Amino acid sequence: MRRVLARLALLALLALLGTRAGSAEAKPPKAPTIVEVEEGELLRLHLEADPAAQGWLHRPKGTEAPTAEDPVDLVVVLHGAGGTPKTLFFPEIMQRRRAWCLGVAGHEAVKHDQGAGFMWDGTNVQYIVALTQHLLSKHAIGKDRV
Repeated sequence: MRRVLARLALLALLALLGTRAGSAEAKPPKAPTIVEVEEGELLRLHLEADPAAQGWLHRPKGTEAPTAEDPVDLVVVLHGAGGTPKTLFFPEIMQRRRAWCLGVAGHEAVKHDQGAGFMWDGTNVQYIVALTQHLLSKHAIGKDRV
């Protein structure tokens, strides 16, 4: 499992840095449309074309309106198999760090003896990158602080 997560992290990092296969003439793919829905203290983000590709953004008090002069950090958290990202926000730590926390859900919903959760599949890297790039392009997040 650690190798899988390490590979996902590496793929996401390479995508964020703009690394892509193919010739120099290849056109970058069009960025997917991201839908934002306020859900109490959280902001739910999902791909318009695939609502199951989703994550929740926690913005601690005092960090709701970052500026270019005073950007926030972004912490991306991934849950374990059968888990849910909503338990991984650690609001006190994020507030002290002045960081937003993006909890990304695995693409496949599952039920188990302790309730419902999510599993990871092959589509996860693309939407983790898409959600992260959306936040970087729309909000004052330190690009070197993800």
